[in-house]
Amino acid sequence: MASCKDCLCEIVCKYNDGVNEYCKGNCPHFKDRNRFIELPCAVKDLIDTIISHNEIVGIWERRKNKEGRYHALLWKGMAWDIPEEYLDRTFLKIFGIVPESITEADTVNIAVTPILKPVEEAEKSLKECENNG
Repeated sequence: MASCKDCLCEIVCKYNDGVNEYCKGNCPHFKDRNRFIELPCAVKDLIDTIISHNEIVGIWERRKNKEGRYHALLWKGMAWDIPEEYLDRTFLKIFGIVPESITEADTVNIAVTPILKPVEEAEKSLKECENNG
């Protein structure tokens, strides 16, 4: 049976006085806190909440890759097998792409925040860009 302590609105609910009939589990404002994710969240928070652990997942980072595209595929596989290095990355969005073949059409594509380069690498990249025009 649902109770006020399981409600997302518990702190601000005007019916949460323990006396009201709504507090007996039939509150029309009840929102189960276990059904919500607070954003921003980590990739690991999506598994078994937004996506199944058996989904095929592509982890993408927004950066220019060798082909000139602005999303680079970091990893692809089953959600339960996502490497530790990507589980704590901040989830940005789930997005769709036109797959290269129909066998890749079932992939859930997840954009994550890029890892910022150390200052030395960033300065080196900036010099390379300036030299290349």
